[in-house]
Amino acid sequence: GVWCGEPVTGLCVDIQDFKLIGDSSHRSARQISPMVRRAVQATQLLAEKPSILEPVFKVSIMAPKDAEPGVYLTLRTRGATVSGVSTSISQDGMNEIVANLPVQKSFGFVKKLRENTKGEAFCEMVFSHWQ
Repeated sequence: GVWCGEPVTGLCVDIQDFKLIGDSSHRSARQISPMVRRAVQATQLLAEKPSILEPVFKVSIMAPKDAEPGVYLTLRTRGATVSGVSTSISQDGMNEIVANLPVQKSFGFVKKLRENTKGEAFCEMVFSHWQ
């Protein structure tokens, strides 16, 4: 919205009352659209508790037991929170670590994960929620 200079999606505006000027030359979309836009922007700025939400990825990491310290190091340095661990979910001894990672801190994550685990871990990132 207005706070970030980004387009607003999923917004519904319920106009209760309005008055139009009698002259039809002042009632076109050219005059009405900017007025409505400014009114909606003002309501965003004057909101009681405005908040900015951050997108979060759900990261599922598959790694052998001996690579887990590198996985946790990578997650910790990126501000991720671990939400679950499944041990030995496959026959080859791979463990699955599930975490929530802010999208902003996900750039370069895979490269760093491979560096810290010597290429033994791989991951999948999917949008999870807004926080």
